[in-house]
Amino acid sequence: HCIACHGLDGMGVKVGDKFLAPQLAKSPWFADGGSVPVLARILLKGQSGPIDGILYGAGLMPPLEQTHSDNQIASVLTY
Repeated sequence: HCIACHGLDGMGVKVGDKFLAPQLAKSPWFADGGSVPVLARILLKGQSGPIDGILYGAGLMPPLEQTHSDNQIASVLTY
């Protein structure tokens, strides 16, 4: 599910001159293990609007709390 926008390698998927979503592989949000509470909230509740002033794709990451189990969310965060 994540690779559709973030890419198989976490470097993002580019459409034209824009990325569909931020590059996870180079993100300071993931440095030193990242901020698990913030990342968990984004996975569970979704994210909309610009990130650091950049609007990605349609500007929406869908919430996963109704479509993924706690174990699946934890697996993504652990990866």
